[in-house]
Amino acid sequence: MKLMKLFFSFFVVILTATAVRSENLCLDLFQGLSKSTAYALGIQEPGYQITYGLEVEFNPHSKNQQILNDYRPKYFSETQWLRLSLAERASYYEPGTTSSERVLVRMNTAPKWMPDSLTKEAYEATGPKMIFGEFNKLQQTLRDMEARYGRGAAQVHVVFPTDARLKGNAGFIGFSGEMAQLKNLENGYEKYLKDPNNIPGKNFEHKDLATIDNGVINLTRGSEHSIFHWQSQRWILAMKFYFSTVLRAGIYGDFDHAGYEHRQFNYDYDGLLAEVFRTTLMLEKGIIKEFAPFDRNFKYTPLKRLMAKDSANKEIWQSFLAIKSELNSFLFGFRNWSEHPILDLLSNDAKEEKKALISQAQAELYLEFTEILNENNEASLRRKKMRIAIAKFAH
Repeated sequence: MKLMKLFFSFFVVILTATAVRSENLCLDLFQGLSKSTAYALGIQEPGYQITYGLEVEFNPHSKNQQILNDYRPKYFSETQWLRLSLAERASYYEPGTTSSERVLVRMNTAPKWMPDSLTKEAYEATGPKMIFGEFNKLQQTLRDMEARYGRGAAQVHVVFPTDARLKGNAGFIGFSGEMAQLKNLENGYEKYLKDPNNIPGKNFEHKDLATIDNGVINLTRGSEHSIFHWQSQRWILAMKFYFSTVLRAGIYGDFDHAGYEHRQFNYDYDGLLAEVFRTTLMLEKGIIKEFAPFDRNFKYTPLKRLMAKDSANKEIWQSFLAIKSELNSFLFGFRNWSEHPILDLLSNDAKEEKKALISQAQAELYLEFTEILNENNEASLRRKKMRIAIAKFAH
């Protein structure tokens, strides 16, 4: 379907106010920022303070054992802990192990810029939480962590004062979520073609990384009003469970700040830092409102139309649609892509051509899904086949 590049083009258009549509332009701007502080480039204006919160989840039992050279459980002295081999230390953090300490404390071997302690999170991961006043310091710390411990799953909060009274958040979140999912599926399908054991769309089956849906868009609309009118914000925490940039509040101390949490990158540090940079620019330029056209309902009209023509498979499809947990992610390909506002970037002729290609791709996806749903095998295998089919559609 190849829509992802259009999403990048929209970023470029609104950030540069030109007709230049090049994915590399955003990268060039980002690389320029990395050479200086945001304030020095005039991106952060006096009186409008943006801060950055960094969360990194390390897995000390496998990918990030090196972190156990710098951190120890509280019930071990440094001498006792370092007397163990690295493999022995990592064994305390194998999945299912109950003997591992929830809090690890920093040892004298650790660099001073690392936190005093790390807290064990879900999935046997350990993550530091750090706050920065400058983009450059955030970037440098993330790269230094990577060099010392390997890559962990990273998320960044871009935090700003609520007196900005921003508009267009629902559109920005909708845009971000769909672009993130398309990018994930395209990249995942490329990896799958090289290694069939690498099944794309892993977030489809992750309870905390759901594909963005109408629920979070509606929630963002309500949250926007609550945040910028200083009303109760505690319920806004529910938006943290999506594979997208999401609007958050109620977690940044006093209720005078809100933030965009970038949850969709994990180990893609280049993508994460570029997105954080773009978000900073859009906040400073006051152009979040430009995303208003993307505040839309995700309709599944193409699927309804295809089902109406296929009475033979009506029952198997109805059974599938009755499983609510499948709807948000596994029906991603059947959204009303032909009516998507991102197509307005194209000329009329190119737009009609793209709409025809989308309709053809959705019809092919429907046939693939129908074949999979009619198979008599385990549900987990069917879901994997569906993920491959959706990734092929996005690609």
